[in-house]
Amino acid sequence: MAQLSVVSLNVRGLRSKRKYSVFNWVKENSYDIILLQETYCTKEFAKEFSKGWHGKIYHSFTNSQHSRGVCVLIKDNVDCEIISVHSDTEGRCLLINVNISDVIYSICNVYAPNDVTRRIAFFDELHKFIDAHAISHNNLIVGGDFNCVDSTLDRASKSIDKSSCMLANLKNELDSIDAWRYENQNEQEYTFIDPSGRG
Repeated sequence: MAQLSVVSLNVRGLRSKRKYSVFNWVKENSYDIILLQETYCTKEFAKEFSKGWHGKIYHSFTNSQHSRGVCVLIKDNVDCEIISVHSDTEGRCLLINVNISDVIYSICNVYAPNDVTRRIAFFDELHKFIDAHAISHNNLIVGGDFNCVDSTLDRASKSIDKSSCMLANLKNELDSIDAWRYENQNEQEYTFIDPSGRG
């Protein structure tokens, strides 16, 4: 089985010329599939959004120009057959089932809510969503912005909330691993810094 290269990026809006910088960056790098969160892409903006991208693109649209929206980009040199595409109505979850080189993958892109209570409910619904739509649980890839971590090792403050426990349970129930953590057992590297210093 050929190795599939996937990257996840929270882009905080691509309704400007910044979109081309992101598209150029992913074209220049050796990723096959790109998961983007916070695209701010509405159905009305989809045609404009796709300009500059020459591969496949799939969305879970937001109803706001200033929040949410996830999409999956597939480079044009990836020989694939899309089997099915499933999205929620909030622009927070998108799952595609795809055949690449005779291997079926289920790829889910996630943007979890900032609020802890809503995040807990989201993780519960996410599990149901994946169970309902994923064809392959052996080649299941779930990526995105979870707005929490499932281990104190990944927080400077060493504190986690109930949604972190939900994320850990979801990971266990899906029989999945954190690929970065697996490769970097004891490393501490933070992708978000709270300017207030609270961690």
